[in-house]
Amino acid sequence: MDPLAMLRHIADVRPDLVPMADDALARLEVEAVAQARPTEGSVEFLEACAASDRQVWLVSNNATAAMDRYIETYQLKALVAGCFGRVPGRPKSMKPSPELLLAAMRVAHAEPAECIFIGDAIRDVQAAKAAGVLTIGYANKPGKAEALAEAGAVSIVTLMKTLAESWPA
Repeated sequence: MDPLAMLRHIADVRPDLVPMADDALARLEVEAVAQARPTEGSVEFLEACAASDRQVWLVSNNATAAMDRYIETYQLKALVAGCFGRVPGRPKSMKPSPELLLAAMRVAHAEPAECIFIGDAIRDVQAAKAAGVLTIGYANKPGKAEALAEAGAVSIVTLMKTLAESWPA
């Protein structure tokens, strides 16, 4: 089972266990960073955004501590303005809720029309729509392109490199 889905399930059936389960999951996510590698083309995309004076705010259902560790490990701090992970102990803050996107926009002092969200899941598109933000779907697996388009992504890419190469300066 997907660990984030399990956290949602725990919240539904045993809310008293959420703090412990969320804390354990966050620790595992931080440990998993050692096994992670940047998606091909993602660093080039971040560099293209920086070169064009566009801020990048990361919004994820993962723990903010894991996101911070990833940014530190791969020396991306200069390319990322900030991170918004799930609110500890509050699985309902995760996408498809728009809560994390709205929080990022508040801190960035940005309006929805000034933003674009890149996501690889239907819940990403749903969260962005609820926040009034357009979504580029990242179809990194077979069948995702159709699902992301059907959910409402305004564009679909299969490689982050495509975004890096096409991002306007």
